[in-house]
This record gives sequence, C-alpha cells and structure tokens, in this order.
Amino acid sequence: MPIYLLNKKIQNASLPARQNKHDGIIWHVVFGLVVFSLTLTFIVSSVKNIRLRYYALSINREISEIQKENTNLSRQIEAMKTDPVYREAIIRRELGMGEAGEIIIQRKKP
Repeated sequence: MPIYLLNKKIQNASLPARQNKHDGIIWHVVFGLVVFSLTLTFIVSSVKNIRLRYYALSINREISEIQKENTNLSRQIEAMKTDPVYREAIIRRELGMGEAGEIIIQRKKP
C-alpha cells in the first residue's frame, strides 16, 4: 500500500500547476490597455503631424511671397540705378519735386 500511495503522489506531482481562472482575464485587460495606449499614441502623433504640415505649408507660402517681393524690389533698385525716366517719375511722385519753373499741384489722399 505505501508503494501505491507513493506512485499516486509522484503522478500528482507531474501534473501541471492549476491555473487561476482570473489569469486569462488579467492578460486580456493588460493586452487591451497596451493596444489602447498604442492607438492613442498613434492618434496624437498623427494630429501633431497634420498640424506641422499645415504650419510648413503656411511658412512656404510666406517664403514665396517674400521672394516675390524681393524680386520686385531688386527690379526697382536696378531701374533706379539705370533708368533716368523711372528715377524722375519716382522723384516726382514720392518727393513731390519738379523741374525749375513747373508748378506742382498735389492732391490730398483720401
């Protein structure tokens, strides 16, 4: 009889440990939280990416406008240096000056 009990104990010892029925629920909750946090991180980073793209587009538009303005100003500077007719028109318009003997009539700007 002791041999039978000994064999029974050995057989019982080789069985896998009994799992707690809450272990599966815990792993499901942990997995769900990980998936939720990764999804939330993805959404937040996507929104930031979209905002940065719109900001970059607005900066690029502003750069384009400033480059056009620089080109226009460069042309005006070159014309002031080389074109006497343009230079005279600017002097008359901006400074209100004229040649000797001319009468300058200026309108008031509304």
